[in-house]
Amino acid sequence: MRLGRPSGGWAAAACLATLIAGCGNDGSSGASIPGSQMQVVASVQGTILAPDGQFAAAERWWWPKGLHFAQPAYAVTQFEPIQSIEHLALYFVQAADAAHGDTNTSRVTKNDVLSLPDGKYQVVNNALTDIEGSCRLMLQVSSGSLATRGFVLRHDNNDIDAASEVTVRLILKEIHDTSAQLCDFSVQELQTITDLVRSQDQPLAEGATLPDLYENLFDIAVGDSRVQKALSDAIAQ
Repeated sequence: MRLGRPSGGWAAAACLATLIAGCGNDGSSGASIPGSQMQVVASVQGTILAPDGQFAAAERWWWPKGLHFAQPAYAVTQFEPIQSIEHLALYFVQAADAAHGDTNTSRVTKNDVLSLPDGKYQVVNNALTDIEGSCRLMLQVSSGSLATRGFVLRHDNNDIDAASEVTVRLILKEIHDTSAQLCDFSVQELQTITDLVRSQDQPLAEGATLPDLYENLFDIAVGDSRVQKALSDAIAQ
């Protein structure tokens, strides 16, 4: 859903969050809360990307048949930061949810976050303190057919885009189709799979809507030997 420009109160809060945000010695992001003896609350931040930066309008796009990822404006590796304010939610994906092959019943940890107009976002929550141990945290932008998900893999530069959405779909499929468990996939292994999906630029794909684009990219990833090897290696360890 597309939201209007932030109110003055929200903008002030965003400025305050920026002023108090910082980084720990281990490279993790956090925010110090005034009056709480400098308590550090972990955070995750990154950028939401979409073709041509038009995430909110994606359902209304029409792409001529034959328009492929090779075209610069719609190449997966050249997605641009969105130019709209979008709603984000942080979820905890439980093993039972993943076993069913979806995240529809995942537990909402934080759901009152808005991205900035340039596509950047920051989510502050104690659950983000231990990303590896919290098996597994996930972010979702928007809802319905435009819902775009991404596992929390790092505190900084945790981008949400077509590749992150396809990675979620690949992991859920693997768990549904095999004896794999969600925690079999470490943060680093999930990052490797995401990077492989993001690097796909040779196969052709097309779609009249953003959901179609995700589905086509997912089909390509399923047939990519590098992606399948990374999935198998993760389970074998």
